[in-house]
Amino acid sequence: MSLPKFMIFFPSSLRFGLSEAAKSFALGLRECARPRLALVSVVAALVSLLLWLTVFVTWWEELVQLALVGLVVLAVVFAPAAPLAGSVVAMGSFASVAAPVGLVAVAAGVLKYVVVAAAFAVLVLVTMRLVVEWWLMPRIQQACLERYPALRQKVDASWHGGLRNVLGAWALFLVGGTICLLIPFVGAVLLFLLANYLNARSLVNDALDGIANDVERRKAISENRVATTAVGVMVAGFTLIPFAGLLAPVLLGAAMCHLSMRTVMRVREQTGSAAAATGSASVSALRSAV
Repeated sequence: MSLPKFMIFFPSSLRFGLSEAAKSFALGLRECARPRLALVSVVAALVSLLLWLTVFVTWWEELVQLALVGLVVLAVVFAPAAPLAGSVVAMGSFASVAAPVGLVAVAAGVLKYVVVAAAFAVLVLVTMRLVVEWWLMPRIQQACLERYPALRQKVDASWHGGLRNVLGAWALFLVGGTICLLIPFVGAVLLFLLANYLNARSLVNDALDGIANDVERRKAISENRVATTAVGVMVAGFTLIPFAGLLAPVLLGAAMCHLSMRTVMRVREQTGSAAAATGSASVSALRSAV
């Protein structure tokens, strides 16, 4: 899959990352055409949706009141920092004496429903995400491996390597998310990108389970930051497509499998080429010495 011509002005690393993301996304769409994976994905999405729909319908009034309490707490916490941060949102909070009481009441009435809707969407996506990681990924990995027969050989990885990747992702979420929340306007966009990056990145360990060592897994993370973010954003957009969005669990898992496996293949080719070049140089040196 080729990128638009105007991207020739982008840095090469950015172009490569976006190209890898586009190829992996396209390969992920192909995996969605497998009837068994598609059926499991639709069932997982529907179960997640119905589960939280039942919860929110049953406790609707309580959740709305909880959202209102949360807004009040946030206003009390962040309003004192409004003059320093220059945040329009904070300056218009409940603690701002300059804001008309009526306007604040209307804003609170609208925002509490927005918060509830956002919480519903997040919980559905998180549930789908957990289903993908705990149930679907082994099936998706086996389907994707058909395109990479060289990776079928069993490779062991240490448990502490996987733990390091998980803790690193959580640390990035806590630190990076906090920083994004402190940046007015642009912070929301950065938080969106960070969330999609971490949502996709957290599947790397499962995508490479049993087929890559610790070094290759770290390479799959460090060399694909742009590509991983792009895959997460594209899948997030795909979920907005009616009915087709039910295939998002399989699409995300398959796209990350292909992206990670392609990276491992590339790393092994580079390592093999370097080893071959080193061996040739050693032979030449020995011949010269003789």
